[in-house]
Amino acid sequence: MIIQMIQLGIGASISYLGYRWFLTKRLVEDLPTSKIRGLAMGLAEVKGKARFYKDNILISPISQRKCIYYAIMILGLVERMDDDMNKKIEWAPIKTASSAVPYFVLEDSTGSVLVETKGHKGLRTIRAIKTEEFKPGLGPHEAEVKKLLSPRLDKRILDNPKKMTKHYELLVCPGDELYAIGTAGDNPFVEEATAQKSVDDIMMHQGSDGILYITEKKEEGYLRGLKIKYTASFIIGGFFIFAALFSLLLNALF
Repeated sequence: MIIQMIQLGIGASISYLGYRWFLTKRLVEDLPTSKIRGLAMGLAEVKGKARFYKDNILISPISQRKCIYYAIMILGLVERMDDDMNKKIEWAPIKTASSAVPYFVLEDSTGSVLVETKGHKGLRTIRAIKTEEFKPGLGPHEAEVKKLLSPRLDKRILDNPKKMTKHYELLVCPGDELYAIGTAGDNPFVEEATAQKSVDDIMMHQGSDGILYITEKKEEGYLRGLKIKYTASFIIGGFFIFAALFSLLLNALF
């Protein structure tokens, strides 16, 4: 009986989490893209061109460009053992990194709004990079890529990195167009009496609902991820509930 009750509890918890993700998907689907000047407090979606906020500036580790966000990946030809314990050489990640500034500004034709990146999701990740997007060898930034290679790597890579590596760098720079979905709340860096416009006192951030999605495209990727999550939750949660109820039924019959 105790095991079945635990299974019911686990199943109900997982299913409830899936239900929350389902509600979030419906909420985001129905959310219109607002002009920045028309932003109201609460969950909102805006679109605009990114620009730096004061000294919130990153330097990308490979191209050494000023940016708002970067993601890098370096692949190396490494020797591995397959399932039959035979040695094989294949491309594998040997260095990944990504970073975003704490704050940046989104600007459209009607105004601008501060965006806090803490807790953000959505900017293209390493998993989304296609093989053909990698540049062979070290490219024009050989010295920068070499600095990122660990001295503990396979000696063949370090001896001949031009042939044994390929790399990728994604940048979000000022002028790039972004969507942001999050909570529009008070801007902590602006005093109420000093705001020139009502929007000056607003900052997009992650609210209590946990939603903060920043992306180069509209929210399709975010919605797809939520659908996968709630579908998996319903299936797994349903399995635990069914197993518990079936076990209770068998105990009652026998």
